[in-house]
Amino acid sequence: MSLTKQMWRIGALVVAGMVILVGSGCASSGGGSNAEVTLDSVMNRDLLPKTRKAHLRRLWELETTGVASHDEVRERLKRVAWLRSEWWEVRMVAIESLLQDTPNLDDTANMLRLLLPTEPSPQLTMFIGDLAAEYQWTELAPSFVRRWSRFDPHAVDDERVEYRSLRKLFPDRPVEDVVFDVFMDTELAEPSVSDDEVRRRRQRDDAWALLRRLDTDGSRTITLLQGTAADPGDEVLRQLRAAASTLGIVPDTRAEMEWLRRLMRPEWAGYREQAASIVAGLSPEQRRGLRLRHLPSLVHASRYAPDRLAMSRDVLVERIDDMVTSRRRHARSRGASGEMISDEDIDRFRDRVAWADLIAIFGAAVLVDDPALAAGIFAQAERDRTDESTEHGGIINYGPGGSLEIQYYAPRIRQRLGDRQFTASPEMILASDESAFHYHLHAQEYDNGDYAGPSHQDELYATEQGRCCLVFTFVKRDAMNVDYYQPGGVVVDLGEVHRPESR
Repeated sequence: MSLTKQMWRIGALVVAGMVILVGSGCASSGGGSNAEVTLDSVMNRDLLPKTRKAHLRRLWELETTGVASHDEVRERLKRVAWLRSEWWEVRMVAIESLLQDTPNLDDTANMLRLLLPTEPSPQLTMFIGDLAAEYQWTELAPSFVRRWSRFDPHAVDDERVEYRSLRKLFPDRPVEDVVFDVFMDTELAEPSVSDDEVRRRRQRDDAWALLRRLDTDGSRTITLLQGTAADPGDEVLRQLRAAASTLGIVPDTRAEMEWLRRLMRPEWAGYREQAASIVAGLSPEQRRGLRLRHLPSLVHASRYAPDRLAMSRDVLVERIDDMVTSRRRHARSRGASGEMISDEDIDRFRDRVAWADLIAIFGAAVLVDDPALAAGIFAQAERDRTDESTEHGGIINYGPGGSLEIQYYAPRIRQRLGDRQFTASPEMILASDESAFHYHLHAQEYDNGDYAGPSHQDELYATEQGRCCLVFTFVKRDAMNVDYYQPGGVVVDLGEVHRPESR
């Protein structure tokens, strides 16, 4: 071997040795499992995860040695288990350590019951499901139902961890029956919410939303609404039955359940009576697929454009197509996975929308030519363009004489999640019970055509809230593209609206 090659090999060995030494130094910097265990060490993210897990397993030693009380150790373990920003395996070890405290297993089960509905980790959810089956914690069923009710368009229901967990917990019962019992507020209802009506309603609303999703042919929910076995004092069922019988409407999501609950208040009696009268005059075909989101457009049409209610599906599609094809349109070119999106014509969705959907879309297409819309939207878009903390949005109502009313609602400070997301405030939701549309803006820059249309999160919002929505996107300084979207992934490009002074 030449001297040059020998020197090269020696150099390489030296470098490799240095790398090993440096790597060993980095590996030991996190502390070993034999390092001192303290209440604070399990919270120290400068330590390696495996070190912290070892400390969590030994944390009860602090009680034995008198360094910390039993309650102090337990509360520290619960704090780690609750940390949503923590790696799920670290949280799992904290829960395993809590299980060693057998006299307080009920408290541990109660903690898991409270944690589950909004738990982000599917791995930890599955782990808790295994624990529930092992310890027969049937009181966790409502929490699994609540988590399962959160819509995920990319998941198959009978492959979700909540479904599998309920199957393990109730191996001899159909999962749908378990969900039904949670809704009916039987012995599976959360034991600690009897005096907390808000949480109890939320539990039932989530169970109903899941039932509607699982009940593909509608048989179970229809039987429930028509049955007489339920407690006559059950206010939730009473309101559902009233909406089904007078309006022909059954809500699909928790947000729609809350919306319906507000509309059933005495102050909305006049609105309900008018809506019920309109619905009674519709044909069976027109009533098919009717939802709460359709009522504002139907009421408006009845008052100010009654000819629309006489239009057939085909006529409505033709009229919508005539309006939008005369306008310049901009398809969103960046989808959730970066793919090109196109074909947002109404004809594409002809067989996927209800007649009442077409009434709403037709109304939206008419709005695009309303000068009041352009004036309000462009003024707000300029404010939005310079605000990088959030997207702007609000609600669109039909006012006196059929006039257009645009109401802007600023997201709360904690809901300002960046320049490419709009979060509807609770105030906006509560003010929109008779609003035709929710809307928001894509106004980050004038040349924003790549984002003309709803994002994946926008479409999820429409589904969860059960709303007819509009999104306005700058395509140039004096023009914004308008897209209509609704639950079920229906998106219709309505074309451009122009800055008033540029017309």
